[in-house]
Amino acid sequence: MNPPTPLFMHQCHVNILAPRERITSMDNKAIFGSSNLYLTTIGRKTGSKHQVEIWFAYDAPHLYFLAHSNQSGSMTDWCNNLQRYDKCWVRIHKRCFECRAVAIGGKPLEEKARSLFKKKYQAAYHALYEGTHRLAVQIRVLG
Repeated sequence: MNPPTPLFMHQCHVNILAPRERITSMDNKAIFGSSNLYLTTIGRKTGSKHQVEIWFAYDAPHLYFLAHSNQSGSMTDWCNNLQRYDKCWVRIHKRCFECRAVAIGGKPLEEKARSLFKKKYQAAYHALYEGTHRLAVQIRVLG
């Protein structure tokens, strides 16, 4: 995977006075066809924006992620950031959408996320996610 482009923050700048982008039927097709997206969160310590390229599953209007987590509950930075600030953005291709974290963790959420990931990524899911400790995250695409 290619590293995120540093210009992303400017490309995905959110003007709170401007109307947010709406998901169109073409966006839905693009989202379903994409294997990854760029997730931008607000740093829980710095307040600055942080971006990761990440695999996801989509069940409109929600995106699902499986965050690295260990048995003691330590999680990836982006997941910790979402626990502090639920506002985030996703970029798929050249479209950017404002989102809100809806749920983090829980058995029903993990089962749904894993089911969607298995369907989408198939053999890659089994190689990378099967039997690993992950925390499911659900975000809602606004607009």
